[in-house]
Amino acid sequence: MVTAEGSGFWAPSTEPAYEDPMLDEVVKAYSVFLEVREPKQHKLFEKRLRDNRDAASSEAAIFSWLRAEKLAPRINEEPGKVGADFHCSPATGIPFLLEVTSLNAV
Repeated sequence: MVTAEGSGFWAPSTEPAYEDPMLDEVVKAYSVFLEVREPKQHKLFEKRLRDNRDAASSEAAIFSWLRAEKLAPRINEEPGKVGADFHCSPATGIPFLLEVTSLNAV
């Protein structure tokens, strides 16, 4: 367990984050999906990928997970407007909005 100096409380590691090659494939697949289905979103995603890779990777991973869980996610956010990232419409249950956030230790 990593602790803040002398406090006994947990603190994020200062080691570089582990990069999973499978996550890179998920990010690539999401980028291609956006390029084909949501070109405006694709441009924003590519910018986010350059500016904040953790946030972009989180978005791609959550989208992949939502699809695997058959929650029928679709892009909810409109370029230039504030809004939740995804609108999900499960076959059973109530539709819901989902915002993906990445917490970076800086």
